[in-house]
Amino acid sequence: ECDFYSASSDIWTSIKCESFISLTVHYLDSLFNMKSWTLEVTSIPGKHDGEAIADVLLRCFAWWRLDTKKCVRFLRDAAS
Repeated sequence: ECDFYSASSDIWTSIKCESFISLTVHYLDSLFNMKSWTLEVTSIPGKHDGEAIADVLLRCFAWWRLDTKKCVRFLRDAAS
């Protein structure tokens, strides 16, 4: 467990034109070793607008019981 974490996300499209989004968390353990865990890769149907992306990511945060107030930075790819 950690006190604070950062998160990152990326969206990509497969050769079959299926879109996916990932959620990875990053944190320092008690010995200050960096840890990164890809928690989820899920499909993202339809348009990749801000509302759709936020909806999928907030559901992922809720599923993994991540306290969004402990997220000090969130990075996304710049493609969408």
